Amino acid sequence: PDVLETCLSLAEETINNAYLKKILDQFSKRVRPGSVVSNLVTIKENGDTLKLSDFRGKKVILDRWVADCAPCLKFKSDLINNILPAIKDRNDIIIWSVGSVRDFELWKKLLHRNSHPDFISSWLNSSNSSNSWEAEYKISVSPFIMIIDEDGKLVSSTVQKTETIMALLGIPKM
Repeated sequence: PDVLETCLSLAEETINNAYLKKILDQFSKRVRPGSVVSNLVTIKENGDTLKLSDFRGKKVILDRWVADCAPCLKFKSDLINNILPAIKDRNDIIIWSVGSVRDFELWKKLLHRNSHPDFISSWLNSSNSSNSWEAEYKISVSPFIMIIDEDGKLVSSTVQKTETIMALLGIPKM
């Protein structure tokens, strides 16, 4: 979060173009640590809706992945091996695995490789024009990880190392 804050501050100081300043201002309000994360709405395997606001009161590791991408699978393995054992007895932290793929049936087929029974899993329709959440956060990398506090505020959206995630969430190493 400190690196992101430094980068945003530096960009705000150095950009002079009014149009670019406006875009940066809009974007930094969303990605700056401490800002409230937009209420992502997804679909669970049983068809029910699942929203980020459903997790208020819990810290969330939001793991947004795309179909079988190698970095997504590597990050998932790191989550399973490093973080999951450290939080298995805690009820204040959840891992939310959000698959962003073109259709629901494909997501269900990919689920066994791209999630874990101890994760909360849901589908984000990547082919739907109403999927404004990914556009709002300018998501262009996979996996895209967000750490969100119990009040729904962003802790970080730039970290993919499990050691850093554990430090940000106060999870002791095993």
